[in-house]
Amino acid sequence: MNGLVLSVIVLFALPCALGIQCYSCKISGPSSLCTAVSNSSATNCSGILDACVTTAITIKTKLGGIEKNAYTMTCGQKKICDKIQTENCGPEGLRKMSMSISEQITTVDSDSDALDGLGLDTLFQAEQSPQFLSFDMWGSCRADNYQEKLQENQNFKPLRVHVLKLVTDYFNEIGIRYFIYGGTALAVYREGGKIIKHDGDIDIAIFETDFSNAVRNIDSFRALKEGDVSMTDECSLRKQRWFDADGNEIPFSGAGGKLFKFFATRKLFKQFGLLTDETFDKGLAHVDVFTLSQHPDDYNCYCVNWNIPGAYDNRKKAFPKSIFSPLKTYNFEGLEVYGMNDLKTYLEIEYGYIGRGAMYDCKSQLYVQIPENLFIQLPGDVQRSMETDP
Repeated sequence: MNGLVLSVIVLFALPCALGIQCYSCKISGPSSLCTAVSNSSATNCSGILDACVTTAITIKTKLGGIEKNAYTMTCGQKKICDKIQTENCGPEGLRKMSMSISEQITTVDSDSDALDGLGLDTLFQAEQSPQFLSFDMWGSCRADNYQEKLQENQNFKPLRVHVLKLVTDYFNEIGIRYFIYGGTALAVYREGGKIIKHDGDIDIAIFETDFSNAVRNIDSFRALKEGDVSMTDECSLRKQRWFDADGNEIPFSGAGGKLFKFFATRKLFKQFGLLTDETFDKGLAHVDVFTLSQHPDDYNCYCVNWNIPGAYDNRKKAFPKSIFSPLKTYNFEGLEVYGMNDLKTYLEIEYGYIGRGAMYDCKSQLYVQIPENLFIQLPGDVQRSMETDP
């Protein structure tokens, strides 16, 4: 018998260090998955991700006589399954998570070189199924929870749009140029300004040069003073704000994310008739404000200050400066918002395939059209939803 180390990497999620608190991860081998990951630290799920959702997918494959289970997990439930437990996290709702498991496995007549470093994408090739398709980059929206996500997003849409208005009004008042970003930009371009049905948040962005101005004027943000929204500008990787002891702004270093998050508070949830019991999760109604700066490899381009190893490589996404100036006005869910003058160019760089019926390809970190042989295996209601207007 030979001892092998089999590494299973969940590629459509983020490391434990970026906002997941794990306890009693009971899998043979390491007693805690979080402590098993290099340079990881347990947090209270208040980092980049803020809310976490449990996927609890089990993948079984037989390679070289080994049967291996790979689990994705989130913090959405007190107990995800018999194998994994989490604590101190939000209710069922979002989001994203990953783990890297290295575990000693004993088998007979197996080739160590063939199995060491085996990735989840390889595992999927062994048992590819529509149930494993991810319609977003985090694995949080799939065929088995698609209708649930649509209902959730429909319920929270008015509140999310209201938070966007509060944030953009604040930026307008202090003279900061913002622009729609990510899935919000895609919604404006592809869906005529209607939020994408399965998109669970709203994204805008500013330039890093405006970061200090946004923070230093925050006391003038009326909605924050009145308790309607809360805000964090903390780097979830470093667990520190972007200012040193002397109050000087710290430039983005290439790791983690330099961004703001604005959340609706319990007070605002109640105003919109939404429950705020023990399952209250502020992450269900928030606006992400990313920052962009000079691309390190191309003077004529910007890149986003958000870089997550294995999930998002910001240096691969070089956005031409010409598409940012002048900004244009667009309509998003009845609001007049600012955006790049060439959304198509930005979106194709950011996402790849920008049509409906897309799945996320973790290897290229781009979206691709769902292959016909897989699309026709999706439930009929999912197929119809993807083909109709929001």
